[in-house]
Amino acid sequence: MAAALGGATQIVVKSFQEATGLPTAAANAESLRATRSVLTMCTNQRLPDSPELVEEMHWIEIETRAILDRVIELGEGDVVVGAIAAFESGVLDCPFSCWLPIANKVLPARDASGALRFLDPGNLPIPREAAEYHRRRLEERSRHSGKPLDYEMTVADVYAVAEGRLVG
Repeated sequence: MAAALGGATQIVVKSFQEATGLPTAAANAESLRATRSVLTMCTNQRLPDSPELVEEMHWIEIETRAILDRVIELGEGDVVVGAIAAFESGVLDCPFSCWLPIANKVLPARDASGALRFLDPGNLPIPREAAEYHRRRLEERSRHSGKPLDYEMTVADVYAVAEGRLVG
């Protein structure tokens, strides 16, 4: 339903059995039928844009453009060469990756609303204004919770997900 109301163009369907093992063909079929039913019910329905959503879209676009521009620059116009160089330099990075070429310098944390933020963007080439936006949102959480804005916030968020919550 969230995908339909949000206007998603693709959906990955998961079976309820995947929580404990490999799903049967019948469980996969049941999940697909349930998904199709919800999508049909939500046809032509969309959630209205809110000022908060518009602001988030603004920052995501700025950050994405900055990263892609740097990848293209590193590859001198060749995106594949640029992507390899970007992984090697940490310009393309993500947290908690077991893939050895990933720098693992990006440190996430959730703000008070549960939105994922960059506590530390590592070597991602996001503009200073975007990094400051993330910092402000995380500082709001820190003030609200009375907990410091540090690595422990990230750890608490990881454990929170295991307990069925977004924010630790």
